Amino acid sequence: NKISSLIIKMLISRTRLFLITIVLIFAFVCRLTESASVSKRSYDYEDFGTGPEDTSKFDGHLKCSILSTRWSIEKYTREINLNLENITTIDADTFAGFRNLEALILSNNFIEYIHPDTFSELLNLKSLNLTSNRINEIDPELFNNLINLETLNVEDNQLSLIHQLTFFNLKTLHVLNLAANKHKRIDTDTFMDTKALRHLYLQNNQIAIIQAKAFNDLAQLVTLDLSGNQLKSIDNHLFAGLVRLSYLDLSRNQVTKFQARSL
Repeated sequence: NKISSLIIKMLISRTRLFLITIVLIFAFVCRLTESASVSKRSYDYEDFGTGPEDTSKFDGHLKCSILSTRWSIEKYTREINLNLENITTIDADTFAGFRNLEALILSNNFIEYIHPDTFSELLNLKSLNLTSNRINEIDPELFNNLINLETLNVEDNQLSLIHQLTFFNLKTLHVLNLAANKHKRIDTDTFMDTKALRHLYLQNNQIAIIQAKAFNDLAQLVTLDLSGNQLKSIDNHLFAGLVRLSYLDLSRNQVTKFQARSL
């Protein structure tokens, strides 16, 4: 009887151990499944290197530490919102792998520098918002791979110079907002590769010079806002190529002379 009782106790002990093991395995699987089912629009801040203490502000509250889950997020994420997060710099590999990303919001930060390769893998990006930062220079190759970009907003920064290749290859761009910067001039080749552009916002800069053929390639342009600049005269045929233009704002300039056929 003593032997039988001992055997039963051993069996019970093993059974308990087995059940505990099953419960632990089940809990692990549930946790893994929960992580894998994270929202398509979520991502952990720590993976961006921004370092905020409260990561719950991001568009996803679940931290993803499993490599396979991170790959899934990169594959299916369509929008990333990093508005108001005190970001100062963006490294080259910050958005590596997000090939299906369509919208990226980086507004209201303290960004001064963006690495030229930061957006190189975002081939499907349609909207990029860099509003209200401290960007004072844009590398000529920064936007080169954004072949599907439709909206680019760089309003309220510290830009004073636009390189002739800055908007090169943005053939699908419809909206470009460069308002509230420090631009002083618009050259002939600035918008030469943005032929699909429909809305161009250049208000509240310091523009005093616009070369004669600066808008010649913008036959699809509907809106042009040049208000709040330092223009003193409008050159002959400046807007001649804008055959679809329906809204032109030249208010709050210093215009005293319109040359013949300038409008």
